[in-house]
Amino acid sequence: QHHHHQEPPPPPKPAPAPMPAQQTGDHMALLSNWAGQDVNLQQHKGSNHERKNQWNTDGLPDAARRIVEGDRDSPSWRQKLQALEGVLCMDANHADMDALAYSSVYLFWVGVGAIACVEDASHYRPNHHANASQKMYESIEAIERVASNAGGRFAEECRALIRRLHPRLPAFTAEFTQSVPLTRIRDIAHGKGDKHGKCREVRAEIKHTIQNKLHRCAGPEDLVATEKMLAKLTAPGTDYPEEFIEEFRIFHRELKDFFNASSVTDRLEKQCREGNPPGSVTEGVNRFVRAKATVDAIPGSNQSDPQLLAAIEECLHALCDLRRSVDHEINHGQLAGEPPDQRQQWRLAEIGLEDYAFVLLSRGINALGAESDPPRNELTGAEISSALRMLAAASDATALSSGGGAGEEFGHIAHEAGELANNLPGGEQGALRVRAVAERARRSAEDYCNLLSDLFDGRAAALGRSLGIDGHTVEVFTEGQIRASVVFQSAKLASHLLRAARTATGEAGWDCLVAGEVVGARLVSVPRLDPSDPTIRSLTADAPAVLLVQSADGDEEVSTCGPGVAGILLCHALPHLSHLALRARQAGVPLVAIEDPNLVNHARSLTSAPGVRFVAQPSNISLDAAEGGYRGGGGGGGAAAP
Repeated sequence: QHHHHQEPPPPPKPAPAPMPAQQTGDHMALLSNWAGQDVNLQQHKGSNHERKNQWNTDGLPDAARRIVEGDRDSPSWRQKLQALEGVLCMDANHADMDALAYSSVYLFWVGVGAIACVEDASHYRPNHHANASQKMYESIEAIERVASNAGGRFAEECRALIRRLHPRLPAFTAEFTQSVPLTRIRDIAHGKGDKHGKCREVRAEIKHTIQNKLHRCAGPEDLVATEKMLAKLTAPGTDYPEEFIEEFRIFHRELKDFFNASSVTDRLEKQCREGNPPGSVTEGVNRFVRAKATVDAIPGSNQSDPQLLAAIEECLHALCDLRRSVDHEINHGQLAGEPPDQRQQWRLAEIGLEDYAFVLLSRGINALGAESDPPRNELTGAEISSALRMLAAASDATALSSGGGAGEEFGHIAHEAGELANNLPGGEQGALRVRAVAERARRSAEDYCNLLSDLFDGRAAALGRSLGIDGHTVEVFTEGQIRASVVFQSAKLASHLLRAARTATGEAGWDCLVAGEVVGARLVSVPRLDPSDPTIRSLTADAPAVLLVQSADGDEEVSTCGPGVAGILLCHALPHLSHLALRARQAGVPLVAIEDPNLVNHARSLTSAPGVRFVAQPSNISLDAAEGGYRGGGGGGGAAAP
């Protein structure tokens, strides 16, 4: 599951010339990602007080205990935010990593409805939420500043957590801290735009489901209700007055602004229109908006379309330049002197640009044929250069976000990939240099994913159990953070470049996803990695096997297949940061994807051998017959080879 900020929306509709008036596009920020109770549009007064969570504080560290106790005593979103103040407002020089990490997980689940927000029988307008948000923002901003100056692993961890906290806090600009914010919805409920009374029924639903609820006890569920109503008003075959719909669209944008769920172009254009940013930032925004409009105007995702690839490269270049300009201005320039509410909006714009880089990279990866089935193995020189420029942009994006030593390494990769793209040698020399930078990029991506796993895995599990969160929601939390990040796209690009480099140099067509070595285990062919398969169920730690898996979606588990899986050979390509690859890495089970049909046939010929010797290393993969008798390695009965 992905929050609307972690999983970027599809490319918005084409934008006109730079800095136009705000558009009326119906970008739904939360509806499709909602994991909470169903939100019903109703024409009568009513409220929901049902909470299905639990609050067990046994064995929790102090920060998690305070969050769980705070949630227990805080039914509404306002109360949850105010309770979290006591956790996140701390001395910036003594940052509590537990407080940052548990709060990040907690606010994510609150934001998507996995932790219910219900009415608390009080009447507090949204300005109270905004005031709590400002206190927490100023605290985490100060922590981030101290951490960035300190550098190292501490900076990497703090930045990874704080960048995930920023989008979870509501806005506290002047329009939301005033005593009676979001008044447009009252005018709509009273008939604004409904000259002939055609909207009486929906106005009643708006009044009771949105207006009254929002003004007495706002929560994320109000954005869901608003998006449901907008979908109803604009559904095919309806004939509600356009003036009424337009008023509701404007309110929808205002509510997205409050929940900090606006699209990146909406936020940038609003900040330029209503604020006073430095000229370099305004120029950067104009350039990005123009480049984005060019990409959006090219239909489909035609593979190898030079026009599309060039447009994506230019948009990524404009995006990266703008992010660095905004980040510099917030930390050291004119924007550093702006009030906190403006600094929050510019920081969210910078984070939103990174989210949109994910969307652009996804489209570029598709255009390069990396997602086709099977993936393309041969790329032209121009396509390799394009992939390298995208890898450079992805690495630059991650460098800015991560900070510390990881930031420096991603910065080096961005420079190396960009230089190689502009001066790509022909033949084997070029292929070997491509392989070197791609392997470096993939190692760094895996290292950064390990950092996220270290930060979130245990904490999400502990907090999820304590709050009674659905098991699947807990299990996929860390993976969701990884798969929604730009680093996931950089790993895909690296794998695609490695595939092309192997083809160009005539190397064997297989890919090491998890390193290790297994000697003496049998090689057993199975259709899928299915724990209910009788063949897999029959394996034991004392008599394990290397599995030759014909097909996998990438969502499979390794641990549920038992201790008898010593290694896995998959008969097709697989993303390095897929669920299966991440779980195999955690379990220490060697995993190789075979991309050459001849190698698949070679592997099948060994299923009758008494045993195999299976070596999986990035630069050395081999599979040969061996004497039977398992002698360690892989999962289950032993540790993976270093």
